[in-house]
Amino acid sequence: MFSQPGNQKIRNIEHNPHVTLALETLNNGGDVVLIDGEARLEQQHPDTATLQEYANKYADQMKAMGWTFENMSKDYSQLISVTPTRFNSWGD
Repeated sequence: MFSQPGNQKIRNIEHNPHVTLALETLNNGGDVVLIDGEARLEQQHPDTATLQEYANKYADQMKAMGWTFENMSKDYSQLISVTPTRFNSWGD
């Protein structure tokens, strides 16, 4: 995932890399997956193919928010990797 460099999320990860991600699996939010893991702030930039896949996947959302991929990738340039350690899910 990507974040803005130096924001509170980044400072929190620097202080404690243990994270929990909550991901909705349906549009109405009825199914949720929680992922506990260890976050790592990556120093290298993602390769061009990864960036293009991201741009393709989120093109509609970025357009609706008035962003271009170039602007988003400039502002959200900190790459974060998470190694999962536990999964939990529930839902409809």
